[in-house]
Amino acid sequence: MKFVIRLMSDDDRLMGWAEVHASAQSNTEMSRAEFRAPNDQTRFRIDAPGTATYITVHWTDFDVRRKANMVAALVVPPEAVGKEAIYAWIEPLWCVNGQKIDVLPPVTVGSNQSILVPLGVIGAVPGQPGG
Repeated sequence: MKFVIRLMSDDDRLMGWAEVHASAQSNTEMSRAEFRAPNDQTRFRIDAPGTATYITVHWTDFDVRRKANMVAALVVPPEAVGKEAIYAWIEPLWCVNGQKIDVLPPVTVGSNQSILVPLGVIGAVPGQPGG
């Protein structure tokens, strides 16, 4: 899946962006799928100076986005423009929560049962003989 990560300033200016391709990793303990950046890092090319306070994560396949505040503001001086910055993720890019799975109760019939499917019914067409 393709994600576009935008590094944003405290006054809502784009300071840099990166394209990240991530695949889902199952987290069965929490019943969810987590999309993580490779090595849990994203490299940004810095396009503008300022103070970065949040990032946006745009899931381009579904055209949805979320905003994530940075743990600490990142001050980018003018001489850093054109260079790379590395953002280390402490969370997945995106999480897709699953539903709680209810276990069906066992069915007790007292003995093993075999269900036979008559061969004449396999591939039968409704309205035709055997269908």
